Amino acid sequence: MNTGILNLPFPEYRALEAWGSGSLKAMRRGPPARVMWERDEGRPDTPATILGTAVHCALLTPDLYALNYAIKPEGMTFASKDGKAWRDAHSGLTLLSHDVGNAVQAIVSAITSKEAVRDSLEEVDSYECSLVWDCSVTRERCKARPDWMSKKHIYDLKVSRHAGSGALGYRAFMEGWMHQLAHYRTGAIELGLPITGGRLVVVEPTPPHFVYCLEVKKDSLDLLEIENIETVKRLRECRLSGVW
Repeated sequence: MNTGILNLPFPEYRALEAWGSGSLKAMRRGPPARVMWERDEGRPDTPATILGTAVHCALLTPDLYALNYAIKPEGMTFASKDGKAWRDAHSGLTLLSHDVGNAVQAIVSAITSKEAVRDSLEEVDSYECSLVWDCSVTRERCKARPDWMSKKHIYDLKVSRHAGSGALGYRAFMEGWMHQLAHYRTGAIELGLPITGGRLVVVEPTPPHFVYCLEVKKDSLDLLEIENIETVKRLRECRLSGVW
């Protein structure tokens, strides 16, 4: 597979044999065996991840959202004849409860209505591109899939209960979001893009769905990039030795 800025469906991106931000996070968390376990088993879906995935799809690729998701009508139960017929008619789609479907639309509306976020995203010229590169330090193949990119910034969207906390910057670091941004930016720079900064768009999953835009400065991303490279070095050692 060639390196570069690729237009790939998400399942194809996930299948790429390359180190993504999830593998780096698993290695930082430890033990190293966690990396291979998560790659082989994947993380189980939770209500939070289901909502976050649906919001990403509805906001970034609304056409795919309409094709791949169905919202359960209010009050419908799958124990009833009508409910079973509706479920069968939507076989193969991701089914969302009525409440979750409403929450997805409310969150998307909150993001697009936030003036600061809307103004920030006006500079965006691409979204959900897959970045694939060979690390210039370790020669390991890496990958990333930022939510948005502009000529200067890389963006990541998070739906998180930490959005409204008084220490969002601290939570962004502890949750690994800043390391993820740094990994994304490294890929963009390795592929020749003049990106220097990173921004997190964070929205609360519960009403009133307050939205925050957090700027992560270049100096912070530079330091996190160094940490990420050290993590990739450890991944390389485990891959070559076969000992996790």
